Amino acid sequence: MIILDFYSDTCSPCKIVDKHLEQLKKEIKGLFVERYNVDVDLDDPIMQRYGYTVTSLPTLMICDNEYNVLDTKVGALPYPQLKGWIMRYINEN
Repeated sequence: MIILDFYSDTCSPCKIVDKHLEQLKKEIKGLFVERYNVDVDLDDPIMQRYGYTVTSLPTLMICDNEYNVLDTKVGALPYPQLKGWIMRYINEN
């Protein structure tokens, strides 16, 4: 499973999501397969290669190992909701 974290350095909610994801990574060591931070202000190769379109920040995408999008969340979710959303996909795999 891959988590794509679309952000901008000027986005305050993006910083909140980043802290939540770091906290979750510590809580579930070994289960968090991959996470990529994708800066929408740069010409990021992940956006180019896979053609992802992001209209609001922060945006999180859960993808399979071939970068097919399984689910997307937009906005800074509270930590319990973010954790539940991600854990659902971890438990399915």
